[in-house]
Order: sequence, then C-alpha cells, then structure tokens
Amino acid sequence: MHYLCFKIDKNRFAIPSDKIDRVFPLLVLNEIAQSPSYVAGYFYYQEQFILTIDVLQLVINKQSSNLMSTRIVVVEFKTDNNKSYKIALLVEEAQETLEIADHEWRINPLLPKYGNVGGKIANINNTSIQQVVLNELLSEEVLALIHEHK
Repeated sequence: MHYLCFKIDKNRFAIPSDKIDRVFPLLVLNEIAQSPSYVAGYFYYQEQFILTIDVLQLVINKQSSNLMSTRIVVVEFKTDNNKSYKIALLVEEAQETLEIADHEWRINPLLPKYGNVGGKIANINNTSIQQVVLNELLSEEVLALIHEHK
C-alpha cells in the first residue's frame, strides 16, 4: 500500500493512502474562536466545512511551521459506530510517498507510541516510520469537536 510520509519533530510517520481524500498545499484557514490550540481552523471543501487539526500541536504541543512542505491532508475518518467524516490534518515535511507492504510493519515493544499517534513501525532504508492510526490519533475531545462542527 502507498503511504504519505511526514515528520513530527525528527520522527517519521505515514498515513495510509486509502484514508486520504486530498492533499492541499498550506491554505489560509478560517479561525474558530475559543477552540483548543491544536485546532488550526477550517476551510470549505466539497460543499462542507472541514475542521483542520494541527498534528504537531496535538502530539507534541508545538505549532506547525509555515514551510513549503507543510500540507493539509483531508482524510476520511470512520467512527466506531461507522459514521464517516472528512477532517484535515496539518502536517509538516509531507514530501514523500512510499510503497510499504503489509508484512514490513512490525510491532516494536522497544519504541513506545509517539504521543497518541498509534500504529506499527516499518524500517525503510534504515529509517523507522510509524504508521498513523486515525482512531488513536483523534482523542475523544477531538471527536467531540468534529461532531460539534459538523
């Protein structure tokens, strides 16, 4: 399967392509008053308002930078009760896609989960990449915001 790779701090992560609807360059986002610091804002896409989560801010409490490689990744998220939502993830250094076979992903007990990103680890070209699991990345608080702004 193909994965879009990005970085949180010095660590590499990958979002499965089958979860990705669209990738945008950094957009000007509308702010949401009194929202948590990890909410970057929202934009209008395919006749709906898309809540945008700053993944760096969510995971390590550091705001994403305005880099040429910063991207907004619209993902399809399914809740436990099978409701489907589109949300956007603001990620840094999203410059590469990789083909990673299912058998290359391993559970590594020596590497704890990075924040609440979840996922298995693959070693590609001597670099560890952690798979993003959307259901683990998005806490109950984030899910409540999605429902509130739907």
